[in-house]
Amino acid sequence: VETYFLKNPQYILNFRYDSLALFLHHSFLYPSSRALLFDNTHGLVLAGLRERLGTEGEIHVCSPRQQKQDFKEFKIVTELGFTKEDGANLHFTSISEIEANPTQQFSQ
Repeated sequence: VETYFLKNPQYILNFRYDSLALFLHHSFLYPSSRALLFDNTHGLVLAGLRERLGTEGEIHVCSPRQQKQDFKEFKIVTELGFTKEDGANLHFTSISEIEANPTQQFSQ
């Protein structure tokens, strides 16, 4: 995180490593949690959540665009060695899918 912040802070929306730690701390997420994430930091927050949730958690990654984002769009996650198959279960969705069906997918 510090490398990205020093090299190109706009790439990660000026999100420092201590800010990421504080964000994850206040999220109250633990293994087996379910999270809905809007990530515009090229995967920085997603990588932190995957590390925190381990193999048991579930992350729904929502794109503010009309179409879903793909795993390879989160460059930092892949650079840190995560693959789509390991770690937490990832589900990619778009804001239009949530608006069309707000309770079916997230109400368990």
